[in-house]
Amino acid sequence: MTETSASVSLNALDLTVAVIYLVGTVVVGFAVGRKQKTTSDQYFMGGRTLPWYVVATSMVATVIATEHFVAQVGAAYARGIVIAAFGWNVWIVYTLLIWIFLPYYMRTGLYTMPEFLERR
Repeated sequence: MTETSASVSLNALDLTVAVIYLVGTVVVGFAVGRKQKTTSDQYFMGGRTLPWYVVATSMVATVIATEHFVAQVGAAYARGIVIAAFGWNVWIVYTLLIWIFLPYYMRTGLYTMPEFLERR
């Protein structure tokens, strides 16, 4: 087996485009940020105007990330299809956790799980 090496070189145009993009992103962020005055409640909880199913979906989406899909496929390859049982059954656990924690979150104004652990 032979090894190949790849080298990447950036020229002045590449660096200029990258710097312009980053500066532009910061400028747009500051411009939009000045116009919108939101509190942490509005940012984290949608101003408490979101229906329960949107908040519940957000809680589930917070737990699921790209690495879950990659890790699940790798684990299934290494250990077998039994690894998929997690994905098939986790919706039951998430549903129970949402029914337990969501009313408390909404009632007490909590934003994050660490804040919940701090208050308990």
